Amino acid sequence: MNYKIRVFHLSTNNEAFTIDTIFKGEEAAEQAIADLETLYPTQYEYVKVPVSTVSKT
Repeated sequence: MNYKIRVFHLSTNNEAFTIDTIFKGEEAAEQAIADLETLYPTQYEYVKVPVSTVSKT
């Protein structure tokens, strides 16, 4: 399954931004979240969201 990452402010719980990169697999998304948490440990919360792929025919 593919995932996108949504980023929320910890203090307000409002969405800060969405990372447009589509990560192939849960492990790739979790690794990206871990990398982001090292950069901004107390500022944001990260949520991986499944993305359905639509094939164009």
